[in-house]
Amino acid sequence: MGRGIAFGKRAGSFVSDAEVQKTYLLSNPNMMENFKQLPEILFANYLQVADEIITLAEKTLGCKLNESIYIALTDHIHMAVRSNANSISL
Repeated sequence: MGRGIAFGKRAGSFVSDAEVQKTYLLSNPNMMENFKQLPEILFANYLQVADEIITLAEKTLGCKLNESIYIALTDHIHMAVRSNANSISL
């Protein structure tokens, strides 16, 4: 994950370590399958927000949260935004 990391790249192109800001690794294969089902737009925007919330929570609580929180919170943020957008009439 990184700002503009795919700009000017094609599928299969090399991304240098210097371009990468964060790397997410899910060790549970079931979690990885669930994560793949999220639309790509969520990965870029909502995952960043979820990561900031999770980092703050872990720092505040003094413990490491289960990795499934990334999927659950990212999806929750998406649904909250979608619900709010649907309730606004223009």
